[in-house]
Parts: sequence; structure tokens; C-alpha cells
Amino acid sequence: GATAKVFLLGGAGQYGLAIGRLLVAQDFVSEVIVAGRNLENAKSAAAKLGQKATTSSTLMAVMSKP
Repeated sequence: GATAKVFLLGGAGQYGLAIGRLLVAQDFVSEVIVAGRNLENAKSAAAKLGQKATTSSTLMAVMSKP
């Protein structure tokens, strides 16, 4: 079957983390990329979500530019 990579913007907050937990539990989701305003918070959230979750410092850098 098809798989999906999901970009979870705001994934480090309370609601984003809850949505992330739902996403990583889905068989069709192969990866959840967690992003938000703070890279360290995103990394922490990704660690809580487990093996399917990652962060992208490149995406975070682009998002933080004015």
C-alpha cells in the first residue's frame, strides 16, 4: 500500500504532539517531520513520538527567516 510522509507544523505543542501520536500510530504514515518555532522543542517532540518522527533543521531555518 501507499505510504505518506507528513510535515507536522506546530508539532511541539500540546495539540501538535497529540496529533503526532495519532499520525505515528497509522500504518500508512512512514514518517512524521515535526517543525515549529523552536528546533530544540521540535527535537524533543520527535523523540517523544518515536522512531517514525524526525525534525529538519533546514526546514526550521527557512521558517525562521523574516
